[in-house]
Amino acid sequence: MTAPIILFTYNRARHTKEVIKALKRNSLSKESDLIIYSDGYKSDQDKTKVKELRKYLKTINGFKNIKIIHREDNLGLVESIITGVTEVINQYGTAIILEDDIIVSPYYLEYMNEALEKYKDEDKVQSITGYCYPIKEELPENFFLRLFSCQAWGTWKRAWDLFDEDINKLYPLVKDKKRYDINNSYPFYKMLKAKVNGKLNSWAVNFNTVSFINNKLNLYPKKSLVTNIGFDSSGTNCTSSNWLQSDLYDKKIEVIDLEVKEDEDSFNKLKRFFNSMRMIRIKGRILKEIGRLKK
Repeated sequence: MTAPIILFTYNRARHTKEVIKALKRNSLSKESDLIIYSDGYKSDQDKTKVKELRKYLKTINGFKNIKIIHREDNLGLVESIITGVTEVINQYGTAIILEDDIIVSPYYLEYMNEALEKYKDEDKVQSITGYCYPIKEELPENFFLRLFSCQAWGTWKRAWDLFDEDINKLYPLVKDKKRYDINNSYPFYKMLKAKVNGKLNSWAVNFNTVSFINNKLNLYPKKSLVTNIGFDSSGTNCTSSNWLQSDLYDKKIEVIDLEVKEDEDSFNKLKRFFNSMRMIRIKGRILKEIGRLKK
């Protein structure tokens, strides 16, 4: 059996069409159930775009079964993902999760399903992702990190059951701040504090923290089998900054046998990548602040 694919959409018909087109290039698309969550509009301005998207959703084919859930109210991305993943995971026991700006390789579904099957009973493994950071150094075919990636990921009920919405409960359990920040190379702890202080709305911070405090592992491929087309300021969390965007790898990546532990060498390569991008991140924040002041 293949894992069901969950696709979260809102008001971007053009992006969603590209996502579906890419999914259908996968040989396993015809064997996969596709469950689409269409969030309700939050303003009259968005109503037309949501209606346009829903008109397109009715035309989708090429999957084993297609189920479309039209939300009457606007839940927002965070609540939509939490409730949607919970509903599908409780029914199927596993799922592959995509948002409406993620383009996948023709080999994405094969990789995800193989890895989900391989590690389904390995309690230490929390998730599988098709994304890999644009690291220039050579990486192994697959590798484990405690760091969770919310781009084009998959998981099982046993792992998702650990998800906790109470960030105030999770926050004090992070003891090793340096390691949480990938040896002080990226401000994940700052994001965690922002979530605690109500300045950041993110479900992924919670799941990443759950992964960290429980010493869980997340499987990455050596190259990214996905790319993000949402860096056009059209999405909830995407801006024009694209330093995290990876080129789409269009070759098959094998799911190899691995010792189930964090890959220290890949961890250090990720740390060096984050450090190399520090000035780009600072420049991005400055430009964002300038844009805010001009409004």
